[in-house]
Amino acid sequence: MSEFKIDIDGDEEIKALLDDLSKPFFLQPAMNRIGARIRTMMAKYPPPPPNSRYRRTGRLGRAWTHEVKAGLFSIETIVGNNTPYAPDVQGAGTQAVIHVGRWQTDEEVLRQSAEFIGDEIEEEIEKKLRE
Repeated sequence: MSEFKIDIDGDEEIKALLDDLSKPFFLQPAMNRIGARIRTMMAKYPPPPPNSRYRRTGRLGRAWTHEVKAGLFSIETIVGNNTPYAPDVQGAGTQAVIHVGRWQTDEEVLRQSAEFIGDEIEEEIEKKLRE
């Protein structure tokens, strides 16, 4: 088993900052914004197909949620939908053929959000460094 260790002698301010950065709870505001954006993007419906008479209920869009969970050394944003048919409509790898190319998938939304996610996390880290 490998071990990596850095000893810092002297500057207590630097040691305190590094200690703070190792506890990602300070990222909670960014993780909440990330979850809210992805949830909002996932809830968007494509236009109905031409000549469709089906009346949408909006249940799928309303069921998207997000939650931030922070531990001592970890933080995550969980975006989900509890409708039983959500994977068939918007799940990458599980999407029904009839929805392919019309409904965006979770994977597509994450890919589209990659730069936003990085920017939000970077902004919180920079804010922490300025404290």
